[in-house]
Amino acid sequence: MQEQQRDEQFNAIGRELFEGSQAETLDFEMFQSLLQRAIAAVGSDNEHLEIFCHYSTGEGWWDWMMQEFRKPPSRRIA
Repeated sequence: MQEQQRDEQFNAIGRELFEGSQAETLDFEMFQSLLQRAIAAVGSDNEHLEIFCHYSTGEGWWDWMMQEFRKPPSRRIA
């Protein structure tokens, strides 16, 4: 069940990313927010995060994104 929720959350983020791009409202702040939410949902080593590569078109976006991917995952204690 948890995996399904993560998938649904990630898919919703992907739709926001796509819709922002199509509407030409995807700016760096939105890109940052969506990527950080996606990483929080599925982890920074998830292969599906590659969808963000296509949208990292602004100057400095790629470098910032790669830094986010390299950050160690936060550990939460339940």
